[in-house]
Amino acid sequence: MRSGLRYTVAYLMWFAVLASGLWLALVCRETLLEVLARYAGESTKYLWQARFFHHCFIVVTGLCWVILTVAVEEYFRRGVQRRDLVRRFAKVAGPMLLFILVADLCLLGLQGGSSSGWRWLSVVGECVIGLSFLLFGRFSRSTGDRKP
Repeated sequence: MRSGLRYTVAYLMWFAVLASGLWLALVCRETLLEVLARYAGESTKYLWQARFFHHCFIVVTGLCWVILTVAVEEYFRRGVQRRDLVRRFAKVAGPMLLFILVADLCLLGLQGGSSSGWRWLSVVGECVIGLSFLLFGRFSRSTGDRKP
C-alpha cells in the first residue's frame, strides 16, 4: 500500500512539473511576441517573418514539452524505487522555476518594468523557491546514500 501512495505522490509531482512547463512555455511565448512585435513594426515583410518565427517556436516548444513529459515521468518512477523522489523533484522543479524567472524578467523589462505588486511578488517567489529547490536537489543526500 505504501508503494501505491509513493507512486501517487510521484505522479502529482510529475503533474506539477508539467504544469510549470506549460507556464514556462506561455511566459516565453509572451516574451517572444513582445520581441517580434518590436521587430516587425509596421513592415509587412517583417510581420510575415515574425509569424514564421512564432509558429516555429510553438512547434519546438511543443516537442520539448512532450520530451519533458516522458523523461520526467521515468525519472520520477525511478525516484520512487530508489527512495529519493523529493530530491529528484527539486532537481527538476528548481531549474524550471529559474527559467520561468528569467522569462518573466525579460518580459517585465520589455514592458518597461511597470507592473502590479503581485507580479513582482511572483518574480521574487520564483527566485526564492527555485533557488531553494535547486540547492536542496544538489546538496541533499538520498535515503540510499545515508549510512545506518
